[in-house]
Amino acid sequence: MARELAPGLAIPMDFTGPRAGDKENEQFWSDTEIPRPAKTTSMISIESPMPAKGKLRSELAHLHAALGARDVAAALNHLQTLVPDYTPSPALLSLAGQNTPRVNA
Repeated sequence: MARELAPGLAIPMDFTGPRAGDKENEQFWSDTEIPRPAKTTSMISIESPMPAKGKLRSELAHLHAALGARDVAAALNHLQTLVPDYTPSPALLSLAGQNTPRVNA
């Protein structure tokens, strides 16, 4: 990127290798999703379970309303309905006034 942004300049680069704690690989899909080979080389496609169209629209509308009202607990409930594997951080749960992984409004 540096060579593209500053063509013609000699920009030294040091390749240091992985640092302590760096991951060698990481899985970016949940246990409810299915990875499949993609049409592009070295890529995968993730097949995710989808709620019925009516339920999706309804939950998105409820999520939008909760966000508009700044109701963090309700927003988390609707988000977790849409994405069951999502676990809010302790800081977000604290903001919602809850202390359990599943927020109940």
